[in-house]
Amino acid sequence: QVLMMRYSLPKEKNVGQWEFKARALHTFYISNGLYGDALALDQQMHAKLNTASSALLLAETQLAMNKPAEAADVLGKLPADKHDSTTRAIHSLALARQGKAVEAKQAAQSVQLTSAAGPGAIYAAARCYAAIGNMDQACQTLVRCFESSPPSRLEGFKQHARTSPEFAVLASHAGFAAALQTESKI
Repeated sequence: QVLMMRYSLPKEKNVGQWEFKARALHTFYISNGLYGDALALDQQMHAKLNTASSALLLAETQLAMNKPAEAADVLGKLPADKHDSTTRAIHSLALARQGKAVEAKQAAQSVQLTSAAGPGAIYAAARCYAAIGNMDQACQTLVRCFESSPPSRLEGFKQHARTSPEFAVLASHAGFAAALQTESKI
């Protein structure tokens, strides 16, 4: 199926179908560690769609490939009206990974999670808070993420948190260990 989608993607004229196939390929590439393929696809997707979602996919892939300057650039060029809490959090994280602490903290201040925020947005905020050194808020936000995650996604978030560079500094923090014990309330 992946090979068929890859082959048919350049020929697809319907933008909705193209995006559907591109997102499916992106998910396959990321879940199998094929970041180079994901990067090329995400660049095409963002050039074609130019949405907050496409910018976020591209920036996340760039961060996974340790390209924080490129990720910050992509999200920095996103118009203010297209930003949401997730894009702001990942932008802050990309700035922090470049050692731009002041800019990262300024960007983090614009992250406002609503009560309706989903676990992905909450997790992005937790990563952002860890990256800027706000350990207590990072742990509290992780607990909120885990509590709001469906049981089917919970272990994925926890596994990512255990291996994420942002949370590495929290490894010895009691709040982080407690957060990892949090169960879903869904």
